[in-house]
Amino acid sequence: MIENGKRVKTGAYGFSNLELKTPVTPDTVFEIGSITKQFTATCILLLAQDGKLSVDDPVSKYLTNTPSNWSKITLRHLLTHTSGIKNYTRLDGFELRQHLTQAQFIEKIGALPLDFQPGDKWVYCNTGFNLLGYVVENVSGKNYWDFLHERILGPLGMSATTNREPRNILPGRADGYEQTSSGALVNRDYDLTDIFSAGAIVSTVGDLAKWNAALNSEKILSEASRQEMWTPVKLNDGSLHQYGFAWW
Repeated sequence: MIENGKRVKTGAYGFSNLELKTPVTPDTVFEIGSITKQFTATCILLLAQDGKLSVDDPVSKYLTNTPSNWSKITLRHLLTHTSGIKNYTRLDGFELRQHLTQAQFIEKIGALPLDFQPGDKWVYCNTGFNLLGYVVENVSGKNYWDFLHERILGPLGMSATTNREPRNILPGRADGYEQTSSGALVNRDYDLTDIFSAGAIVSTVGDLAKWNAALNSEKILSEASRQEMWTPVKLNDGSLHQYGFAWW
């Protein structure tokens, strides 16, 4: 619980591993899923603050060998789920075991037709945030995870926040479970989609409290950048959708 920017209570409940009956603690490391997108959007805005890109630039300016039907897609479209690019979730060939390179990922997803013209609709799309992760790498000249640590995690002291890569040894990592149709819990298959900069961050409640506090200050992003991130997207027909850059 946070009041006035300060933690007043931290609780932990349940088990981090059902087979070993290991209890969850405030230091347990969880996958944070699509909260990862907040960090990726922030990386893009940091590069914009550095004068290295504009969110209204075409994605083709920063990614190579993009298909012709992406010519009107901007970074803003990717940030707001309005690009029309297909969501790779549940598509074959994007599993973690594939270890697709940036070029392979773009070639594979780029071969598929757009679901709609950029800006016409809002449809949640993990693909766009993988592409944004590649933009971060190409513009900064650094690995996404290195840039994230250098510009956000390090300055905020978020020492437990990192890549969920299953083969890495992460002290305190919680195991994942899925529920069957009958209600039984089973171990989750690790080989889900390679969610990279769309959802591969793991963190702790303490680290996320630091992130929350940073969003109420100019420690990472300027006031103008934060307001842009939290502004609802305007579609081509002039209507608004209550989603900004990775934020409802």
